[in-house]
Amino acid sequence: MAAFPCQRGSSSAEAEFVNSAYSPTTVTLLPTYRCSAACHHCCFQSNPRIKKRIPQERLRYYIDQILEIPSIRLLCVSGGEPFLLGADLVDIISRASSGGLATRVVTDGYWAAGASAAQRALDPLVEAGLNELNFSTGKDHVEWVPLERVLRGLETGFERGLGLALMIEERADSAVNLKSVMAAAESLPIVHGALTSGEIRVVVSPWMQFNSDGLEVPQRPELLANRMNLAAREPCMSILSTIVITPNEELGVCCGLPRESIPDLHAGSLKDHRLRDLLNKAGNDFLKLWIFVEGPEHILAWAAEKDSSIQWENRFAHNCDACRFLYSSPKVLDVIYNNYEEKIDDILGKFAFLQATRAARSDRWIADA
Repeated sequence: MAAFPCQRGSSSAEAEFVNSAYSPTTVTLLPTYRCSAACHHCCFQSNPRIKKRIPQERLRYYIDQILEIPSIRLLCVSGGEPFLLGADLVDIISRASSGGLATRVVTDGYWAAGASAAQRALDPLVEAGLNELNFSTGKDHVEWVPLERVLRGLETGFERGLGLALMIEERADSAVNLKSVMAAAESLPIVHGALTSGEIRVVVSPWMQFNSDGLEVPQRPELLANRMNLAAREPCMSILSTIVITPNEELGVCCGLPRESIPDLHAGSLKDHRLRDLLNKAGNDFLKLWIFVEGPEHILAWAAEKDSSIQWENRFAHNCDACRFLYSSPKVLDVIYNNYEEKIDDILGKFAFLQATRAARSDRWIADA
């Protein structure tokens, strides 16, 4: 699908405005989809058998290009499981940190099998300049990585002064939730206290289905988007703000879970183009700006007002799930294509305000880190 341009007719004023205001602040680097786990509904189908990865010299080359973009303040390394990179992960963090970037690693915590193992895995990264460590857990995760390892990893990171976050994947049929995590953390007073005080940030995220095996997993009804709770649905915090370098060495303009299944969220190959050149093109797409400003649920509600056959209510708990539907529904895309110009002035004005607000918020994060 062709991008929805920001400008009307032959005028390029809006496009020039967007490209000057479009300033991503975060890069998520995915060196590989290889993982210590093989979760049934992994968004990237990660597993231990995957061998493909970006060569280390190419990773260094991309970090050097990232350092050329003044608006980018944070490098996040995710996957797959980044700790499987070993010394190469330490090299990535050191190169980014020495260039002035804040750094974050997202992990499942498999490496924290014991106190000594956790220290051996984490200390080289701390010495290299790591700022933040994010852990993920949930029903699928604990089949491969016991919750005890996650909590031990949090304890080790807390003792070393790292910024810490824990993402809990929430689903109605799961015994892994905030309550059970807090109960398990009681055996580690440092972690329990930090979770209680908010020193370790907790994010509870709705579950998304990725395996097309017909299994329907129930969501908590109160999490499903509809007109009654639409006002509480926020703008997308990822698209255009966080860009992604994939294991295929492509540039993604969103770090959302279903990115691989949405071709429009890929800006091109970094093997063929420099990062800055791809970014210069990425901002001139009105639909992406609209998602950034209002979020996919609001766009679906708007589209349903024009085509009542669009059924979106009480289907999506996760905003990324709503976005996946938006990009895959011919009815929704047809409504947007035929009517989006009526929203241009409103969305471009809101876009400039949000960019300024998010830049200030990023400055505060860097100061705290």
